[in-house]
Amino acid sequence: MVLFVRAVGWLLGASLVTCGALSASAQPLPGESIEVRRIPRFDGAGVRVDGRLDEPAWRAALEIALEFESQPGDGIAPPAATRAFLVHDDQQLYIAFEASDPEPENIRANLMDRDRQASFEQDDYVAVTLDTFNDSRRGFEFRVNPRGVQMDGLYNQLEGRDFSWDMIWDSAGRIEGGGYWVELAIPFDQLRFLGGGGEQIWGIGLARSWPRDVLHRFEAHRVDRNNTCELCQFPRFAGFEGLAPGRHLELTPTLTYEHTERAPVPGADLSDREDELDAGASLRWGITPSLTLNATYNPDFSQIEADALQLATNQRFALFFEEKRPFFLEGEDIFSTQIQAVFTRTVDDPLWGLKLTGKPNGRSALGFFVVEDEVNNLLLPYNDGSAFGRLPGRVKTSVGRYRQDVGRSSTVGAVYTRRDGEGGYFNQVGGFDALLRPADRHEIFVQALASETTYPVEWVERLGQEKSELDGDAIEAIYQYKSRDWLGSVGWRSYDEDFRADAGFVPRVDFKTWRVLGGRTFWSDSPDDFFNKIGLGLIWLHTRDQEGLLTDDKWDLSATFEMPLQSRLVLQSIYRDERSGATLFEGLSSNVVSFEIQPNEKMKLDASLTCGDAIDYANDRQADERILRFTAEIKPGIHWNTKLALTELDLDVAGGRLADTRLADFQATYQFNMRAFVRAILQYVEIDFNEANDPSAQKDLETMASQLLFSYKINPQTLLFVGYSDGYVGLDQRGLEPERRTLFAKMSYAFTR
Repeated sequence: MVLFVRAVGWLLGASLVTCGALSASAQPLPGESIEVRRIPRFDGAGVRVDGRLDEPAWRAALEIALEFESQPGDGIAPPAATRAFLVHDDQQLYIAFEASDPEPENIRANLMDRDRQASFEQDDYVAVTLDTFNDSRRGFEFRVNPRGVQMDGLYNQLEGRDFSWDMIWDSAGRIEGGGYWVELAIPFDQLRFLGGGGEQIWGIGLARSWPRDVLHRFEAHRVDRNNTCELCQFPRFAGFEGLAPGRHLELTPTLTYEHTERAPVPGADLSDREDELDAGASLRWGITPSLTLNATYNPDFSQIEADALQLATNQRFALFFEEKRPFFLEGEDIFSTQIQAVFTRTVDDPLWGLKLTGKPNGRSALGFFVVEDEVNNLLLPYNDGSAFGRLPGRVKTSVGRYRQDVGRSSTVGAVYTRRDGEGGYFNQVGGFDALLRPADRHEIFVQALASETTYPVEWVERLGQEKSELDGDAIEAIYQYKSRDWLGSVGWRSYDEDFRADAGFVPRVDFKTWRVLGGRTFWSDSPDDFFNKIGLGLIWLHTRDQEGLLTDDKWDLSATFEMPLQSRLVLQSIYRDERSGATLFEGLSSNVVSFEIQPNEKMKLDASLTCGDAIDYANDRQADERILRFTAEIKPGIHWNTKLALTELDLDVAGGRLADTRLADFQATYQFNMRAFVRAILQYVEIDFNEANDPSAQKDLETMASQLLFSYKINPQTLLFVGYSDGYVGLDQRGLEPERRTLFAKMSYAFTR
């Protein structure tokens, strides 16, 4: 704990000194010395959101031209004209775009489910980002394609964009003549901003994505590539006098039904049958204009869609899967820190949950949640790998987070997590963090955490632990310089052997790492160049365990070429020394080539090949590996979307072939309209070990899973799912045999006021 105490003292001292300098700096706070335009208020009849600007309100709207191209051009005039219109009444902010196009036949616009980010970003679209607290820390982002398809999310200066957040709002699109029109209506009662009834000043970013031979982005303001703070550069807009954010109340009861058939042992009939009908409810309430309470009882936290397949063969550390469940997504950005102390997918089957998030005074953010889970899953980290464990009984997880805005765009904060389980299990983590921006191009991240853990004595050996009580610290410090042409970073991380963050995602401990990164970007000066942008990068990682023993030394050199037809070529060479078990494998090298291209709106292709030296971690010996990945997204028409992802891993050792792994993930979706779709998913995994070269006696594995899903969504909370899924498994070349079969249905309806 001495190391932690010293680190906290250094962190707080550095934070106070730097923040004092920031507060005393002559740099203006957001909104100062910046032109502020006024958004008109219209008190007449409302706006019908249909993609047609024929209501009287639009004649009173503020008109803004998107007259700067920020990508690939640097502040030049865009090749297509775009105008935005803004107006509001007491209930909603209305925004419309007129997107002209010199080649309207090339407009890319498909029907799809909301928030399908990878597919959505291939289309034309317009975007609005609202910095409602005018603090340059966080923005609400809304995107709409020419057919009215929605994507919404949060933009955080620390974490970037997160499109898992959802809000109920309205949009419409219309393609006509020489371009397209889009309308948005954003309810004030679902946004968070300072109350009081006086004049508001918001930062608002207006943008348009124009994908053609290259991907263009237009903005209503000139973007300074030498400034790492994107929200700081937004134009400011005044208005909204007398407006108070409503205390939005949303009650969503949920009913789920599931019929499951399972095989009691591999190869047996599906004789274990179970029918389950569950009712639950979720509540979302704006207690104050800037604080939101979420509560859930007997929630349906099941995954409606299967996670994308990931390569798990011969991996040292646990794989990461994104959170998708609505309860945990509310205010998720508040809980984000450099060390991932909070990872909500550790919660498996909760009985109830309670969450409070918000910015009570505009300069501070707080978050708290508590859930009781019937399953106590554990991620067990080590220096050379990680494992999973499970303790019997329920576990209660509590998380608290506080963050204070300081100066122009810096923050300091604290986080605390606690897990209490049956049989004496206990884990708590607490500490402090800071993101400091002393100047536009400079960022400093620092965080220090301490943990205390107690495992039930009778389960210590079964979990693979050496003792029942563990105390440890984790510290990270990173400096980053980023400008238009240069990127540089120096970082240090130290995690004690006994550090555990059971409410987070920390798959490795017992290490100290230096990380140095450098990069140079070359921009095209002419549309006739064969490239739009070239990036060169170098990363050095040097890792030792807490006793000083070298475990990893890695050099990573890369070159990235962005070219016409929205193509990207990446060349990468990796040289490393790596320890596995008692052996340090020196002089390992591998090369990676990846290429992606989107020649038109109907097709996107992506392929990569990795070849070179590897380690057989199960047997601590050198190996050769070849990893081939290929993905294709094909859109035969505006209603259809098909995706195919293939992965193949070949692992060889001195005696010949060790293992072959093949993954196939296929999806086909037919989108009837903006609200309804049907999707079929087929996933296949085959792992084939060569017994002659497999001393660890790993078993061959073959699995296949399929799913058919119908979805109807009025909004993100009012929806209907009906589906079927099954699974087959084959062990040691026995062939595929039925493992499970499920019919399921889910209905939820959001009552709002």
